[in-house]
Amino acid sequence: MAAASSRVTADPLPPDPPTRAAHRRGLKRSSAACQRCRRRKQKCDGRLPICTPCHEAEATCVPSERLMIRVDPNCECEALRSRVQALQNQVDHLQALLGAPPTRNNTSLHLPRGSTRDIDSAAHTGPAPDGDVTGTYHDRILWPTFPPTSSARVSSNSFLSSPWHLWNGIAAVETPESEGGSGEPVPDEYASRLVDTFFLRRWPQLPFLHRKSFLESHYLPYSKNETTSVLSAFQVNMVLAIAALEKPALASQNCPPHHTFFQKAIQNLNSVLGSNDLDCIQSLLLLYMYGSSEPQSVNLWYTAGLALRLAIGINLHRGEAIVSKDALDAEMLKRIFWSVYAMDRSLSISMGRPLGIPDGDITMPFPLCIADDMLTRENNLPVLDNRLPQANDTSTFLHVLNLRKLNADIYRTLHSAGDTHGYDAGIDTIRQQLHTRLDQWLVASPRYMATTSMNQTPEWFQIAYHQALIHLYRPSSVSPLINLDMIRICADSSISLISSYASLYAKNKITYTFVALNSAFLAAVTMLYCLRASSTLRLELTKDVAEYNVQTSMKVIKDIANGRAVGERCTRIIRQLADVTLPSFGAEPEVNIDVDTEFLSWFGLQGQQPLGPIQPTPSMASIDLPWHDLLEHGFNLDGAICPDLFL
Repeated sequence: MAAASSRVTADPLPPDPPTRAAHRRGLKRSSAACQRCRRRKQKCDGRLPICTPCHEAEATCVPSERLMIRVDPNCECEALRSRVQALQNQVDHLQALLGAPPTRNNTSLHLPRGSTRDIDSAAHTGPAPDGDVTGTYHDRILWPTFPPTSSARVSSNSFLSSPWHLWNGIAAVETPESEGGSGEPVPDEYASRLVDTFFLRRWPQLPFLHRKSFLESHYLPYSKNETTSVLSAFQVNMVLAIAALEKPALASQNCPPHHTFFQKAIQNLNSVLGSNDLDCIQSLLLLYMYGSSEPQSVNLWYTAGLALRLAIGINLHRGEAIVSKDALDAEMLKRIFWSVYAMDRSLSISMGRPLGIPDGDITMPFPLCIADDMLTRENNLPVLDNRLPQANDTSTFLHVLNLRKLNADIYRTLHSAGDTHGYDAGIDTIRQQLHTRLDQWLVASPRYMATTSMNQTPEWFQIAYHQALIHLYRPSSVSPLINLDMIRICADSSISLISSYASLYAKNKITYTFVALNSAFLAAVTMLYCLRASSTLRLELTKDVAEYNVQTSMKVIKDIANGRAVGERCTRIIRQLADVTLPSFGAEPEVNIDVDTEFLSWFGLQGQQPLGPIQPTPSMASIDLPWHDLLEHGFNLDGAICPDLFL
């Protein structure tokens, strides 16, 4: 037993096997040879970057394909890692904002329930991750034009105009994920009808697209799946979205609604913003046209400003930009710039903000009054003398441009926030000159045998004319107090404007835009303001007539809004003002005066020269306090109106 035990302990352990290089599973030795060794059928040790046989022969060593690690061209790992990192940065930023005390810089977090896109936009208030400037542009463009504001901020911000408060807290149209990402093709007939609708109803006011070029370069290739251009996808879907706003009845026939096309378009927005300047400007103009009807889906102010800066950056405001251009390119450059100009003037005046470019810096001539089918790359343009305006040419656009220049002169002369003393001596003369120019503009309005767009109707020209008169004669920075004649003009123009909108609705010609809604709303408020300010004006009307005008204005606003919440807000404000103003028809004025200058001094100067809180007397408590609430603080209707309505 002992011997056996000794033998067990005496036996040496088996020697370790020789160390061998680890072999890659599934890789045959022959496949590891370099190409030279494989051709010569000799042993290759597979060393990198050069094997031993090739090194000894001083030959070029090309490793086997099996040893090469190549990146899969279809792999999106790096892009996904970048996206994850960007999302993590957004989460960190939002967590920091949520943990901070409320300030003016984080009011964007007070959002409607379910508005996830606004939260995503709030994350980009800081620098974009990894220097992604295009992503910042993308998010800012898709911010709401009128972001949610707290009541404290509303009461302290004296330069905001009424749109901020009318749209306060109203979210953009939420698109279900099943619609926004739907890949189902749009019926060709429906898409073709939408394209026709766009060029018939929206193109006359901003003709920055050439119909034939758009169809050949974008619509037809995209509809036939013959192009993968993101620019084509964006512009086609935006045109369809804008046209679908005009034809909501078609969308109910199992066809996509407007916001579905919009969601498809903005999937390519980042790439479109990186395209050449002219394509980018046209795309921004399409966004503006859509946003004018859906201001909470597109930041109109940022979009218009970016388009104007791009246009100025490539000297589109200078006539030299069209030198050596063929007929088509020259006309399209003129149309694009003047479309940007019209957009800037309309938006700046509606929002009470500075104009984007002075008229004196512009030397680009107006476009020709010509239809798209007559515009080719040939240099022999047709003779245009004594040609009657047609619904499919640019005559409407040219007439609107003249109005925008007039509006800019009125705005700059009377409503400049900084220069309030330069025209004191000759303000009446200036007003008369501007009034004469407006009369001439109205007389020169084109007349059409058959109109296709709201902007081509006689009613629309009347609306634009009376809106300009209201701006010309209402209380302003230069002239806070106005006389009876000015009050009468403002009241008459307000009533005429509302009547023209009612006539348009009766003809089914109304196109909803936030500018149109704001115009009708301010006309109704101006009418009531004038009735409150002048006892003489109240004697010229009856209470029943005034009530009829109020009811008409409320119906017009509801018709324009087409069920939107902002229309309900406007009508509630008008009703509340009417309820406190109309009873003054039966009251005798305390003093035999035409104009209540005390009322005008309070409610014409409040936006510019705050005089402190009103100390009401019993006689004024029932009438003036609601106006004070309106013009100084805003009614408590979700912040529905602004302090400086008339200034």
